Amino acid sequence: MFVGRTQELDLLKRFTTKRTSSMIVISGRRRIGKSTLVSHFYSTIDHFDRFIEIQGLAPHKNIETYDQLKNFHQILCQQSSKKKKYPPFFNWMEAFTALAQECEKGKNLIFLDEISW
Repeated sequence: MFVGRTQELDLLKRFTTKRTSSMIVISGRRRIGKSTLVSHFYSTIDHFDRFIEIQGLAPHKNIETYDQLKNFHQILCQQSSKKKKYPPFFNWMEAFTALAQECEKGKNLIFLDEISW
C-alpha cells in the first residue's frame, strides 16, 4: 500500500510533459521510501515505454569499481530490450554508453538506485 507523497508525485508528473530529457535526483536518509516513490510513480503513470532499474551494490570497504561495473553489466543485460549481451565493461564510460544505446528509442525511465560509484 502506498500512502501520501502527493506533492512529490505531482512534481514528478510535471516532468513527463517536457519534450526533453531530465535528470532528477531524489536524496535523503535511508529507509524513508525514495525507491518506493519512484516505483509507485512508474506504476501509476502511462507515459513511459520502459523502466530500467539498476541497483548499485551497497557501500562496503571491500566493494571495488570492478564489482560495481560487473553488477551494472549483469543488470543491464537482464533488462536489455533486445536481450543483448554486452561485452564486460571496463569503465563507466562503456557502461553508460551501453545504457544510452538501450534508450535510443521511446520514452524511458531510468532509475539508478543505491549508487555509490
